[in-house]
Amino acid sequence: MDAWFGLEPLPYRIVGLALHGANAALVAAIGLRLGLTRAAAFAAAMLFGVHYAGFDALFAIGSISEPMACCLALLSLWLALPESDRPAGATRVIAVTAAFVAALLSKETVALAPFVLWLATRGRPGAARAAVIPCAIASAIFLALFYATDPVGSLRAVPGTNPYEPHWDASLLASWATYLAWAGHLVNIHEADLHDRVGRHPEAWVATALWIAALAFLVLRSRGGQRERPVHAVVVGSSAYAAFIAPVLPLATHAFHLYLYLPLAGLGWALAGAWDAWVPPKARWLAWVLAFGLVVQGAITLRGMESAPLRETHLPFMGSVRRAASARRMLAALADPSAPLPDTLLLIGPDALSPPTRPDTTALGAFLWNDIVGAVNQGTGIRLTFPQVRRVDFFGDLGPWIRTPDVGVFDYQGNVTRGPVAWLYLRRAQVEWNAGRIPTTALAMTAAEEMTKRWRIEIADGWRDEGLRAIRQQSEAMMAEEMRANRPPGDPRAGARQGFIQALARVRQVAG
Repeated sequence: MDAWFGLEPLPYRIVGLALHGANAALVAAIGLRLGLTRAAAFAAAMLFGVHYAGFDALFAIGSISEPMACCLALLSLWLALPESDRPAGATRVIAVTAAFVAALLSKETVALAPFVLWLATRGRPGAARAAVIPCAIASAIFLALFYATDPVGSLRAVPGTNPYEPHWDASLLASWATYLAWAGHLVNIHEADLHDRVGRHPEAWVATALWIAALAFLVLRSRGGQRERPVHAVVVGSSAYAAFIAPVLPLATHAFHLYLYLPLAGLGWALAGAWDAWVPPKARWLAWVLAFGLVVQGAITLRGMESAPLRETHLPFMGSVRRAASARRMLAALADPSAPLPDTLLLIGPDALSPPTRPDTTALGAFLWNDIVGAVNQGTGIRLTFPQVRRVDFFGDLGPWIRTPDVGVFDYQGNVTRGPVAWLYLRRAQVEWNAGRIPTTALAMTAAEEMTKRWRIEIADGWRDEGLRAIRQQSEAMMAEEMRANRPPGDPRAGARQGFIQALARVRQVAG
Protein backbone atom coordinates (compact mmCIF):
# COMPACT_ATOMS: atom_id res chain seq x y z
CA MET A 1 0.00 0.00 0.00
CA ASP A 2 2.80 2.43 0.87
CA ALA A 3 4.67 1.67 -2.35
CA TRP A 4 1.53 2.05 -4.47
CA PHE A 5 -0.22 5.01 -2.83
CA GLY A 6 2.16 6.71 -0.35
CA LEU A 7 -0.01 8.68 2.07
CA GLU A 8 -2.98 9.12 -0.26
CA PRO A 9 -5.87 8.38 2.14
CA LEU A 10 -8.60 7.23 -0.28
CA PRO A 11 -7.08 3.81 -1.16
CA TYR A 12 -6.57 3.10 2.54
CA ARG A 13 -10.18 4.09 3.23
CA ILE A 14 -11.46 1.74 0.53
CA VAL A 15 -9.30 -1.22 1.55
CA GLY A 16 -9.85 -0.58 5.26
CA LEU A 17 -13.64 -0.41 4.94
CA ALA A 18 -13.70 -3.53 2.75
CA LEU A 19 -11.63 -5.46 5.28
CA HIS A 20 -13.72 -4.17 8.18
CA GLY A 21 -16.93 -5.25 6.49
CA ALA A 22 -15.46 -8.68 5.80
CA ASN A 23 -14.27 -8.93 9.41
CA ALA A 24 -17.70 -8.09 10.82
CA ALA A 25 -19.27 -10.70 8.51
CA LEU A 26 -16.72 -13.29 9.65
CA VAL A 27 -17.45 -12.52 13.31
CA ALA A 28 -21.13 -13.26 12.67
CA ALA A 29 -20.39 -16.35 10.56
CA ILE A 30 -18.02 -17.83 13.15
CA GLY A 31 -20.54 -17.03 15.88
CA LEU A 32 -23.14 -19.12 14.04
CA ARG A 33 -20.69 -22.01 13.71
CA LEU A 34 -19.95 -21.74 17.42
CA GLY A 35 -23.64 -22.32 18.10
CA LEU A 36 -24.96 -18.79 18.61
CA THR A 37 -28.44 -17.79 17.53
CA ARG A 38 -28.72 -15.44 14.57
CA ALA A 39 -29.64 -12.49 16.78
CA ALA A 40 -26.73 -13.08 19.16
CA ALA A 41 -24.24 -13.59 16.31
CA PHE A 42 -25.41 -10.36 14.68
CA ALA A 43 -25.07 -8.50 18.00
CA ALA A 44 -21.51 -9.83 18.39
CA ALA A 45 -20.69 -8.58 14.89
CA MET A 46 -22.14 -5.15 15.65
CA LEU A 47 -20.17 -4.87 18.90
CA PHE A 48 -17.04 -5.55 16.87
CA GLY A 49 -18.08 -3.34 13.96
CA VAL A 50 -19.00 -0.11 15.78
CA HIS A 51 -16.79 -0.19 18.89
CA TYR A 52 -14.87 3.10 19.08
CA ALA A 53 -11.58 1.30 19.80
CA GLY A 54 -11.48 0.12 16.21
CA PHE A 55 -11.77 3.54 14.60
CA ASP A 56 -8.02 4.22 14.56
CA ALA A 57 -7.34 0.82 13.02
CA LEU A 58 -10.07 1.37 10.45
CA PHE A 59 -9.24 4.94 9.41
CA ALA A 60 -5.44 4.75 9.55
CA ILE A 61 -3.67 6.04 6.44
CA GLY A 62 -0.24 4.59 7.16
CA SER A 63 -1.07 0.93 7.76
CA ILE A 64 -3.81 -1.65 7.33
CA SER A 65 -1.99 -4.42 9.20
CA GLU A 66 -4.54 -4.58 12.02
CA PRO A 67 -7.69 -5.23 9.92
CA MET A 68 -5.70 -7.39 7.50
CA ALA A 69 -4.36 -9.67 10.24
CA CYS A 70 -7.81 -9.81 11.80
CA CYS A 71 -9.42 -10.80 8.49
CA LEU A 72 -6.92 -13.59 7.84
CA ALA A 73 -7.03 -14.92 11.41
CA LEU A 74 -10.84 -14.99 11.39
CA LEU A 75 -10.80 -16.62 7.96
CA SER A 76 -8.52 -19.34 9.31
CA LEU A 77 -10.89 -20.00 12.22
CA TRP A 78 -13.97 -19.97 9.98
CA LEU A 79 -12.39 -22.49 7.61
CA ALA A 80 -11.47 -24.73 10.53
CA LEU A 81 -15.02 -24.87 11.89
CA PRO A 82 -17.27 -27.17 9.87
CA GLU A 83 -20.72 -26.40 8.58
CA SER A 84 -21.43 -30.10 8.90
CA ASP A 85 -19.83 -33.11 10.59
CA ARG A 86 -18.09 -34.19 7.39
CA PRO A 87 -14.38 -34.80 8.20
CA ALA A 88 -11.94 -32.12 7.09
CA GLY A 89 -9.73 -33.06 4.16
CA ALA A 90 -6.14 -32.08 3.44
CA THR A 91 -7.26 -29.13 1.32
CA ARG A 92 -9.10 -27.49 4.21
CA VAL A 93 -6.20 -28.13 6.58
CA ILE A 94 -3.81 -26.46 4.14
CA ALA A 95 -6.19 -23.52 3.67
CA VAL A 96 -6.51 -23.02 7.45
CA THR A 97 -2.74 -23.10 7.88
CA ALA A 98 -2.08 -20.78 4.93
CA ALA A 99 -4.59 -18.21 6.20
CA PHE A 100 -3.02 -18.26 9.66
CA VAL A 101 0.53 -17.88 8.32
CA ALA A 102 -0.61 -14.91 6.20
CA ALA A 103 -2.22 -13.37 9.31
CA LEU A 104 0.99 -13.92 11.28
CA LEU A 105 3.01 -12.15 8.59
CA SER A 106 0.56 -9.24 8.72
CA LYS A 107 0.70 -8.74 12.50
CA GLU A 108 2.59 -10.62 15.19
CA THR A 109 -0.25 -10.23 17.71
CA VAL A 110 -2.04 -13.29 16.25
CA ALA A 111 0.78 -15.60 17.38
CA LEU A 112 -1.44 -17.32 19.98
CA ALA A 113 -4.25 -18.05 17.52
CA PRO A 114 -3.38 -21.80 17.41
CA PHE A 115 -4.54 -22.02 21.04
CA VAL A 116 -7.92 -20.56 20.05
CA LEU A 117 -8.04 -22.92 17.07
CA TRP A 118 -7.41 -25.89 19.37
CA LEU A 119 -10.23 -24.90 21.74
CA ALA A 120 -12.65 -24.10 18.93
CA THR A 121 -12.17 -27.46 17.20
CA ARG A 122 -12.36 -29.63 20.32
CA GLY A 123 -15.22 -32.10 20.21
CA ARG A 124 -16.16 -31.10 16.66
CA PRO A 125 -15.95 -34.21 14.44
CA GLY A 126 -15.72 -32.30 11.17
CA ALA A 127 -13.34 -29.58 12.38
CA ALA A 128 -9.88 -29.16 10.85
CA ARG A 129 -8.09 -30.19 14.04
CA ALA A 130 -5.12 -31.39 12.01
CA ALA A 131 -4.30 -27.74 11.25
CA VAL A 132 -3.55 -26.96 14.90
CA ILE A 133 -0.08 -28.55 14.89
CA PRO A 134 1.26 -26.90 11.68
CA CYS A 135 -0.16 -23.56 12.83
CA ALA A 136 1.54 -23.94 16.21
CA ILE A 137 4.84 -24.86 14.53
CA ALA A 138 4.58 -21.82 12.24
CA SER A 139 3.89 -19.60 15.24
CA ALA A 140 6.86 -21.01 17.17
CA ILE A 141 9.19 -20.46 14.21
CA PHE A 142 7.91 -16.92 13.77
CA LEU A 143 8.38 -16.07 17.46
CA ALA A 144 11.91 -17.50 17.42
CA LEU A 145 12.81 -15.40 14.37
CA PHE A 146 11.16 -12.36 15.94
CA TYR A 147 13.26 -12.78 19.06
CA ALA A 148 16.45 -13.38 17.07
CA THR A 149 16.04 -10.45 14.68
CA ASP A 150 14.30 -7.99 17.06
CA PRO A 151 12.71 -6.03 14.16
CA VAL A 152 11.57 -3.07 16.29
CA GLY A 153 14.73 -2.95 18.40
CA SER A 154 12.86 -3.28 21.68
CA LEU A 155 14.09 -6.57 23.11
CA ARG A 156 17.71 -5.51 23.59
CA ALA A 157 17.35 -1.73 23.81
CA VAL A 158 18.56 0.30 26.76
CA PRO A 159 15.66 0.50 29.25
CA GLY A 160 13.54 3.58 28.68
CA THR A 161 14.75 4.30 25.14
CA ASN A 162 12.24 2.31 23.06
CA PRO A 163 8.44 2.75 23.31
CA TYR A 164 7.99 -0.94 22.38
CA GLU A 165 10.09 -2.06 25.35
CA PRO A 166 8.34 -5.05 27.03
CA HIS A 167 7.64 -4.83 30.76
CA TRP A 168 7.37 -8.16 32.61
CA ASP A 169 6.16 -6.85 35.95
CA ALA A 170 2.98 -5.67 37.64
CA SER A 171 2.27 -3.45 34.63
CA LEU A 172 0.97 -6.61 32.90
CA LEU A 173 -1.99 -6.56 35.29
CA ALA A 174 -2.49 -2.84 34.75
CA SER A 175 -2.48 -3.39 30.99
CA TRP A 176 -5.11 -6.12 31.29
CA ALA A 177 -7.33 -3.86 33.36
CA THR A 178 -6.82 -0.91 31.01
CA TYR A 179 -7.75 -2.78 27.85
CA LEU A 180 -10.77 -4.42 29.47
CA ALA A 181 -11.90 -1.00 30.71
CA TRP A 182 -11.55 0.42 27.20
CA ALA A 183 -13.41 -2.59 25.78
CA GLY A 184 -16.30 -1.93 28.13
CA HIS A 185 -16.49 1.81 27.41
CA LEU A 186 -15.56 2.41 31.02
CA VAL A 187 -13.43 5.51 30.36
CA ASN A 188 -14.22 8.92 28.96
CA ILE A 189 -13.50 8.55 25.25
CA HIS A 190 -12.76 12.26 24.88
CA GLU A 191 -9.71 11.81 27.12
CA ALA A 192 -8.67 8.47 25.69
CA ASP A 193 -6.61 9.61 22.74
CA LEU A 194 -4.29 12.05 24.50
CA HIS A 195 -4.11 9.77 27.53
CA ASP A 196 -3.88 6.59 25.47
CA ARG A 197 -1.84 4.83 28.12
CA VAL A 198 -1.97 2.17 30.79
CA GLY A 199 -3.52 3.29 34.06
CA ARG A 200 -5.42 2.12 37.14
CA HIS A 201 -8.86 0.77 36.32
CA PRO A 202 -10.27 -0.97 39.41
CA GLU A 203 -13.67 -1.30 37.73
CA ALA A 204 -12.06 -3.64 35.19
CA TRP A 205 -11.09 -6.07 37.96
CA VAL A 206 -14.73 -6.26 39.01
CA ALA A 207 -15.58 -7.09 35.39
CA THR A 208 -12.78 -9.68 35.30
CA ALA A 209 -14.03 -11.39 38.46
CA LEU A 210 -17.60 -11.50 37.13
CA TRP A 211 -16.35 -12.83 33.78
CA ILE A 212 -14.36 -15.66 35.40
CA ALA A 213 -17.24 -16.55 37.74
CA ALA A 214 -19.75 -16.62 34.89
CA LEU A 215 -17.42 -18.70 32.73
CA ALA A 216 -16.84 -21.22 35.52
CA PHE A 217 -20.56 -21.46 36.25
CA LEU A 218 -21.47 -22.04 32.60
CA VAL A 219 -18.75 -24.66 32.12
CA LEU A 220 -19.83 -26.57 35.23
CA ARG A 221 -23.46 -26.41 34.18
CA SER A 222 -22.64 -27.58 30.66
CA ARG A 223 -21.17 -30.80 32.04
CA GLY A 224 -24.69 -31.79 32.91
CA GLY A 225 -25.62 -31.46 29.23
CA GLN A 226 -27.47 -28.12 29.53
CA ARG A 227 -27.12 -25.70 26.62
CA GLU A 228 -23.67 -26.88 25.62
CA ARG A 229 -23.35 -24.95 22.36
CA PRO A 230 -23.68 -21.40 23.79
CA VAL A 231 -21.13 -22.36 26.45
CA HIS A 232 -18.71 -23.39 23.69
CA ALA A 233 -19.05 -19.88 22.23
CA VAL A 234 -18.35 -18.34 25.65
CA VAL A 235 -15.22 -20.47 26.14
CA VAL A 236 -13.87 -19.84 22.64
CA GLY A 237 -14.70 -16.13 22.83
CA SER A 238 -13.02 -15.72 26.21
CA SER A 239 -9.91 -17.56 25.03
CA ALA A 240 -9.82 -15.49 21.83
CA TYR A 241 -9.97 -12.23 23.77
CA ALA A 242 -7.20 -13.38 26.12
CA ALA A 243 -5.01 -14.82 23.35
CA PHE A 244 -5.21 -11.75 21.12
CA ILE A 245 -4.74 -9.18 23.89
CA ALA A 246 -1.90 -11.07 25.64
CA PRO A 247 0.86 -10.13 23.13
CA VAL A 248 0.36 -6.39 23.71
CA LEU A 249 0.08 -6.50 27.51
CA PRO A 250 3.87 -6.13 28.02
CA LEU A 251 3.83 -2.91 25.96
CA ALA A 252 2.93 -0.78 28.96
CA THR A 253 4.51 2.33 27.40
CA HIS A 254 2.89 1.80 24.01
CA ALA A 255 -0.80 1.18 24.75
CA PHE A 256 -3.30 2.00 22.00
CA HIS A 257 -7.01 1.48 21.56
CA LEU A 258 -6.45 -0.06 18.13
CA TYR A 259 -4.84 -3.10 19.80
CA LEU A 260 -8.38 -4.07 20.84
CA TYR A 261 -9.43 -4.51 17.23
CA LEU A 262 -9.06 -8.31 17.03
CA PRO A 263 -9.75 -9.09 20.73
CA LEU A 264 -13.16 -7.43 20.37
CA ALA A 265 -14.24 -10.36 18.17
CA GLY A 266 -13.64 -12.75 21.07
CA LEU A 267 -15.39 -10.44 23.51
CA GLY A 268 -18.42 -10.35 21.22
CA TRP A 269 -18.64 -14.15 21.04
CA ALA A 270 -18.29 -14.46 24.82
CA LEU A 271 -21.04 -11.94 25.56
CA ALA A 272 -23.32 -13.35 22.88
CA GLY A 273 -22.80 -16.88 24.18
CA ALA A 274 -23.65 -15.75 27.71
CA TRP A 275 -26.79 -14.10 26.34
CA ASP A 276 -27.94 -17.30 24.64
CA ALA A 277 -27.07 -19.38 27.71
CA TRP A 278 -29.02 -17.28 30.20
CA VAL A 279 -31.80 -15.48 28.34
CA PRO A 280 -35.00 -17.51 27.83
CA PRO A 281 -35.50 -18.61 24.20
CA LYS A 282 -38.61 -16.47 23.76
CA ALA A 283 -36.69 -13.31 24.71
CA ARG A 284 -33.53 -13.90 22.69
CA TRP A 285 -34.89 -11.79 19.83
CA LEU A 286 -34.08 -8.75 21.99
CA ALA A 287 -30.48 -9.22 20.84
CA TRP A 288 -31.59 -7.67 17.52
CA VAL A 289 -32.67 -4.55 19.42
CA LEU A 290 -29.38 -4.43 21.32
CA ALA A 291 -27.46 -4.80 18.06
CA PHE A 292 -29.20 -1.86 16.43
CA GLY A 293 -28.72 0.13 19.63
CA LEU A 294 -24.98 -0.53 19.32
CA VAL A 295 -25.07 0.82 15.76
CA VAL A 296 -26.74 4.06 16.89
CA GLN A 297 -24.35 4.43 19.83
CA GLY A 298 -21.35 3.81 17.56
CA ALA A 299 -22.50 6.43 15.06
CA ILE A 300 -22.92 9.03 17.83
CA THR A 301 -19.49 8.20 19.25
CA LEU A 302 -17.83 8.45 15.85
CA ARG A 303 -19.38 11.84 15.13
CA GLY A 304 -18.26 13.10 18.53
CA MET A 305 -14.70 11.90 17.99
CA GLU A 306 -14.55 13.44 14.52
CA SER A 307 -15.69 16.89 15.64
CA ALA A 308 -14.09 17.24 19.09
CA PRO A 309 -10.80 19.20 19.18
CA LEU A 310 -7.70 17.94 20.92
CA ARG A 311 -7.04 20.12 23.96
CA GLU A 312 -4.77 23.17 23.52
CA THR A 313 -4.58 22.64 19.75
CA HIS A 314 -6.61 23.23 16.60
CA LEU A 315 -6.19 19.58 15.62
CA PRO A 316 -9.03 17.04 15.53
CA PHE A 317 -9.36 14.85 18.61
CA MET A 318 -9.85 11.60 16.71
CA GLY A 319 -6.40 10.13 16.18
CA SER A 320 -6.80 8.89 12.61
CA VAL A 321 -8.47 12.12 11.46
CA ARG A 322 -5.81 14.20 13.21
CA ARG A 323 -2.96 12.22 11.71
CA ALA A 324 -4.48 12.49 8.25
CA ALA A 325 -4.73 16.28 8.67
CA SER A 326 -1.17 16.47 10.03
CA ALA A 327 0.18 14.40 7.13
CA ARG A 328 -1.59 16.63 4.60
CA ARG A 329 -0.21 19.79 6.24
CA MET A 330 3.30 18.39 6.36
CA LEU A 331 3.31 17.22 2.74
CA ALA A 332 1.84 20.53 1.58
CA ALA A 333 4.55 22.48 3.42
CA LEU A 334 7.31 20.30 2.03
CA ALA A 335 5.97 20.71 -1.51
CA ASP A 336 6.90 24.43 -1.55
CA PRO A 337 8.85 24.85 -4.84
CA SER A 338 10.81 27.79 -3.44
CA ALA A 339 12.35 25.57 -0.76
CA PRO A 340 14.05 22.59 -2.45
CA LEU A 341 14.28 19.49 -0.29
CA PRO A 342 17.70 18.08 0.70
CA ASP A 343 18.79 14.46 0.45
CA THR A 344 18.44 14.10 4.22
CA LEU A 345 15.44 15.86 5.72
CA LEU A 346 15.45 16.72 9.40
CA LEU A 347 12.17 17.23 11.28
CA ILE A 348 12.02 18.59 14.84
CA GLY A 349 9.14 18.65 17.30
CA PRO A 350 7.31 21.64 18.83
CA ASP A 351 9.80 22.10 21.68
CA ALA A 352 12.30 23.56 19.19
CA LEU A 353 10.02 26.57 18.70
CA SER A 354 9.21 27.27 22.33
CA PRO A 355 10.85 25.21 25.09
CA PRO A 356 8.14 23.90 27.44
CA THR A 357 7.72 25.53 30.82
CA ARG A 358 4.98 23.23 32.19
CA PRO A 359 4.90 19.42 32.53
CA ASP A 360 1.57 19.19 30.67
CA THR A 361 3.05 21.16 27.76
CA THR A 362 5.99 18.78 27.67
CA ALA A 363 3.60 15.82 27.56
CA LEU A 364 1.58 17.41 24.78
CA GLY A 365 4.74 18.15 22.79
CA ALA A 366 5.95 14.56 23.10
CA PHE A 367 2.50 13.29 22.17
CA LEU A 368 2.31 15.45 19.03
CA TRP A 369 5.88 14.56 18.06
CA ASN A 370 5.02 10.84 18.11
CA ASP A 371 1.75 11.62 16.34
CA ILE A 372 3.52 13.33 13.43
CA VAL A 373 6.08 10.54 13.13
CA GLY A 374 3.24 8.04 12.91
CA ALA A 375 1.28 10.21 10.48
CA VAL A 376 4.03 10.02 7.87
CA ASN A 377 4.79 6.38 8.69
CA GLN A 378 8.28 6.98 10.11
CA GLY A 379 9.15 9.08 7.05
CA THR A 380 8.16 6.51 4.42
CA GLY A 381 5.30 8.69 3.20
CA ILE A 382 7.65 11.64 2.69
CA ARG A 383 10.23 9.61 0.79
CA LEU A 384 7.57 8.13 -1.48
CA THR A 385 6.02 11.55 -2.15
CA PHE A 386 9.37 13.27 -2.67
CA PRO A 387 11.82 10.76 -4.25
CA GLN A 388 14.72 13.21 -3.95
CA VAL A 389 14.58 12.75 -0.15
CA ARG A 390 16.51 9.60 0.65
CA ARG A 391 16.36 9.80 4.42
CA VAL A 392 14.10 11.41 7.03
CA ASP A 393 15.33 11.91 10.61
CA PHE A 394 13.09 12.92 13.52
CA PHE A 395 14.24 14.66 16.70
CA GLY A 396 12.25 16.03 19.60
CA ASP A 397 14.30 19.18 20.17
CA LEU A 398 17.46 21.09 19.30
CA GLY A 399 20.80 19.68 20.40
CA PRO A 400 24.28 18.62 19.26
CA TRP A 401 22.70 15.85 17.19
CA ILE A 402 21.43 18.49 14.73
CA ARG A 403 24.17 18.81 12.11
CA THR A 404 22.28 19.98 9.03
CA PRO A 405 21.46 23.70 8.61
CA ASP A 406 18.01 23.13 7.05
CA VAL A 407 15.15 21.63 9.10
CA GLY A 408 11.40 21.39 9.28
CA VAL A 409 9.53 22.13 12.51
CA PHE A 410 5.91 21.44 13.44
CA ASP A 411 4.15 23.42 16.16
CA TYR A 412 1.37 22.60 18.63
CA GLN A 413 -1.28 23.41 16.03
CA GLY A 414 0.21 20.95 13.55
CA ASN A 415 1.56 23.58 11.16
CA VAL A 416 4.89 22.74 9.51
CA THR A 417 7.55 25.30 8.60
CA ARG A 418 11.01 24.91 7.11
CA GLY A 419 13.98 27.13 7.62
CA PRO A 420 17.46 27.59 9.05
CA VAL A 421 18.50 25.83 12.24
CA ALA A 422 20.32 29.08 13.07
CA TRP A 423 16.98 30.90 13.31
CA LEU A 424 15.73 28.30 15.80
CA TYR A 425 18.90 28.66 17.87
CA LEU A 426 18.40 32.42 17.97
CA ARG A 427 14.88 31.84 19.26
CA ARG A 428 16.26 29.43 21.85
CA ALA A 429 18.93 31.94 22.90
CA GLN A 430 16.22 34.55 23.44
CA VAL A 431 14.24 32.19 25.69
CA GLU A 432 17.32 31.26 27.72
CA TRP A 433 18.42 34.91 27.98
CA ASN A 434 15.00 36.03 29.18
CA ALA A 435 15.15 33.33 31.87
CA GLY A 436 18.58 34.56 33.00
CA ARG A 437 20.40 31.37 32.02
CA ILE A 438 23.68 32.81 30.71
CA PRO A 439 25.63 29.55 29.98
CA THR A 440 22.83 28.00 27.92
CA THR A 441 22.38 31.32 26.12
CA ALA A 442 26.05 31.25 25.14
CA LEU A 443 25.73 27.68 23.84
CA ALA A 444 22.70 28.61 21.75
CA MET A 445 24.44 31.69 20.29
CA THR A 446 27.54 29.64 19.39
CA ALA A 447 25.34 27.11 17.60
CA ALA A 448 23.44 29.92 15.84
CA GLU A 449 26.67 31.40 14.46
CA GLU A 450 27.97 28.01 13.32
CA MET A 451 24.69 27.08 11.62
CA THR A 452 24.51 30.46 9.88
CA LYS A 453 27.92 29.82 8.35
CA ARG A 454 26.83 26.35 7.23
CA TRP A 455 23.62 27.77 5.76
CA ARG A 456 25.63 30.19 3.60
CA ILE A 457 27.87 27.37 2.33
CA GLU A 458 25.49 24.43 1.93
CA ILE A 459 22.22 26.07 0.82
CA ALA A 460 21.87 27.46 -2.70
CA ASP A 461 19.72 29.80 -4.81
CA GLY A 462 16.77 31.81 -3.52
CA TRP A 463 16.16 29.51 -0.56
CA ARG A 464 19.55 30.55 0.84
CA ASP A 465 18.74 34.26 0.51
CA GLU A 466 15.35 33.83 2.18
CA GLY A 467 16.89 31.99 5.11
CA LEU A 468 19.65 34.56 5.56
CA ARG A 469 17.06 37.31 5.57
CA ALA A 470 15.15 35.54 8.36
CA ILE A 471 18.36 35.16 10.39
CA ARG A 472 19.20 38.86 9.93
CA GLN A 473 15.73 39.97 10.97
CA GLN A 474 15.75 37.76 14.06
CA SER A 475 19.20 38.87 15.22
CA GLU A 476 18.40 42.56 14.58
CA ALA A 477 15.15 42.29 16.53
CA MET A 478 16.93 40.66 19.47
CA MET A 479 19.68 43.33 19.48
CA ALA A 480 17.12 46.13 19.37
CA GLU A 481 15.18 44.61 22.26
CA GLU A 482 18.28 44.21 24.39
CA MET A 483 19.46 47.77 23.71
CA ARG A 484 16.10 49.07 24.90
CA ALA A 485 16.16 46.95 28.04
CA ASN A 486 17.12 48.54 31.36
CA ARG A 487 19.00 45.93 33.39
CA PRO A 488 19.31 46.65 37.13
CA PRO A 489 22.75 46.13 38.74
CA GLY A 490 21.70 42.88 40.43
CA ASP A 491 20.53 41.28 37.18
CA PRO A 492 23.02 38.56 36.12
CA ARG A 493 22.42 39.61 32.52
CA ALA A 494 23.82 43.08 33.13
CA GLY A 495 27.45 41.88 33.13
CA ALA A 496 26.94 39.59 30.12
CA ARG A 497 24.89 42.07 28.14
CA GLN A 498 27.72 43.37 25.98
CA GLY A 499 28.85 39.86 25.08
CA PHE A 500 25.28 38.89 24.15
CA ILE A 501 24.93 41.89 21.84
CA GLN A 502 28.33 41.18 20.25
CA ALA A 503 27.34 37.55 19.61
CA LEU A 504 24.14 38.75 17.92
CA ALA A 505 26.16 41.20 15.84
CA ARG A 506 28.47 38.40 14.67
CA VAL A 507 25.50 36.32 13.56
CA ARG A 508 24.08 39.38 11.80
CA GLN A 509 27.39 39.95 10.03
CA VAL A 510 27.70 36.31 8.91
CA ALA A 511 24.16 36.46 7.55
CA GLY A 512 25.22 39.39 5.36
